[in-house]
Amino acid sequence: MPRATFEGPILSGDNRFGALRNVGYSQLVQNADLDLSNTTVATATYAGSSGQFVNSNGIPNSNATVYVPSSSVFPSVAATIPADTATNIYRGVAFYVPTGADLDNIYVDCLVPAAVSGGSATISSVTAYISNNYTAAAGTAAYFKTGSITAVGRQALSTFTVAQMYNQTATTTDILQSGSPNISQVVATLAIVGTNLTSLATSAVAGVAIGDTAGTFTCTSNAYLSVGQTLTISGTAGGTGSITGYTNPTSYLVSAVSGGAGTVTGFTLTTLAGAAIVTTTGTPTGLTYTIATPFIGKYNFTLQYTQPDNNIGTRTAYPYGNFD
Repeated sequence: MPRATFEGPILSGDNRFGALRNVGYSQLVQNADLDLSNTTVATATYAGSSGQFVNSNGIPNSNATVYVPSSSVFPSVAATIPADTATNIYRGVAFYVPTGADLDNIYVDCLVPAAVSGGSATISSVTAYISNNYTAAAGTAAYFKTGSITAVGRQALSTFTVAQMYNQTATTTDILQSGSPNISQVVATLAIVGTNLTSLATSAVAGVAIGDTAGTFTCTSNAYLSVGQTLTISGTAGGTGSITGYTNPTSYLVSAVSGGAGTVTGFTLTTLAGAAIVTTTGTPTGLTYTIATPFIGKYNFTLQYTQPDNNIGTRTAYPYGNFD
């Protein structure tokens, strides 16, 4: 049976395999899954929040710092991601790669198209921009761009410009680090454009009971509750249990949840300023608990890139073997 052998430069100095067998690069992949309805940081599909993008290297997803690209400014300066407005909402992911990486491709997959239900909010377009910084809607992407994303599936990239093709061959130095190699950032921005985007429909939280004296509640499994949301309680309280200082209506901040993303069965409330509230256990009657129904939409970004290895031919050891 014929054999195909692959080898690498496993020795140092001049005692090496021929140049045609040198492995001169490493091809790598980074990816991130974003669920627009998941606003709970440090969970698997956390998609960020108003003014906050996601770090693809955080497992599960964590908050990212997107920097103003610069090869001369140290320390690097954090960029400002615009807060949500009635006409524009931005979500995204930051990939950190070695300076000089060759961007081979990015796959933008839509699992569930972005949508809102009820309320007055409407979505007119969703577009992905891949650059070395946040990119505003209708802006110019340094590396890649999709058309408007309207259906499930892998999204086609727009025709590359000459500038984009040059940029893809070697990423620039965007972030300066003390004592560590300087790096590039590749930022995928999901630009959601529409009207009344901050006027979402509301959703009721059912089966609520007060579980302790420090603002912890239980509820029927809820698909929308997440940390950072505003929950509004309204109505005239009856039954058992109480919330000190409650007046009709009062809004609170959801500071913690239990039961998992999409299946929340408990939550903790604070004041909107983050101060603890005092409660007594029981099951109040006559009260309604409402939150804003979040956007739905699920997207996957997979960045494929070639990492150059400047050590080839000097000291790097590579594996070798054969295929039968």
